[in-house]
Amino acid sequence: MALLKLIRFPNLVIVVLTQFLLYELLRQQLSFGAIELSLDHVHFSYLVFVTVLITAAGYIVNDILDLPTDLINRPNKIIITRRINKSTAYWLYFSCFLVGFIVSLYLAYHVQKMPLLGLFPLSFIGLYLYSTTLKKLPLIGNLLIALYCAGVAAILLVAEQEGIQQLVNQYPHHANYLRLVFYFYIIFAFLSTMFREIVKDIEDLDGDQQSGCRTAPIIWGIKISKWIAGFFGLLLLAFVPLMIQQIPSINQQIGIWTFVLLFIILPLLGAFYLLIISKDKKAYHRLSQLAKFIMLSGILFLALILYL
Repeated sequence: MALLKLIRFPNLVIVVLTQFLLYELLRQQLSFGAIELSLDHVHFSYLVFVTVLITAAGYIVNDILDLPTDLINRPNKIIITRRINKSTAYWLYFSCFLVGFIVSLYLAYHVQKMPLLGLFPLSFIGLYLYSTTLKKLPLIGNLLIALYCAGVAAILLVAEQEGIQQLVNQYPHHANYLRLVFYFYIIFAFLSTMFREIVKDIEDLDGDQQSGCRTAPIIWGIKISKWIAGFFGLLLLAFVPLMIQQIPSINQQIGIWTFVLLFIILPLLGAFYLLIISKDKKAYHRLSQLAKFIMLSGILFLALILYL
């Protein structure tokens, strides 16, 4: 149980579910042109495995390096040193790197896109720099995490680029639908993650301040940080309905709009209200959890349009 908590098992399940749904969407649309995927089910599972290893490693190294801050911000949730010692945690981290690099090397060779291999060490280095330096700076660490969350979806577009191009030539309507859905989720993941990351920085202000961090709430204050979070939230609120209007075959379905209203728009409006009235750590934690629900709703949206 300690290991599952260390690697944030529920979050890893979300990563797997996201890539699975997008892969099924790819398979579904490419099948109209009888186009084979570059990654069959076995090799796709390898890609998911690599993504999970990168994500888990990021959580592990963050918990190791962020221990002094976590002792202040969330003392009841400490795992490193209390349930898993540092040496074991570091061993797990480097094991994730080694296994992930070997699998990603094989995958890059399989799809004949060796430049893809560079994404693996870049992801590891980026998450390590995030834990050591970037998360302590205003917005930079938040942007990196948001880009990583968007990249979980974008990597499939890169891996299946040739098949998508064939679909463009044969069935441009299906290719346009496929790309719009991918772009919807990539941008949704980026904006919703930015909103939650800034809220989390406000929630963790006390511990971050004592640890010498220079996050947005510490440098610019809570009021300005709320405005920044609100900016990304407003972008998300405007983006979702506008993007759905552009996606053929779903923009006239009542079920889609009902889901979006109940599980994305209304929670976002609730998040704005909480953002305005929140004054203490407990209130900001509730807001952070609501923001996480909105992020999860984006994944449920993918399932809805895939199986509706």
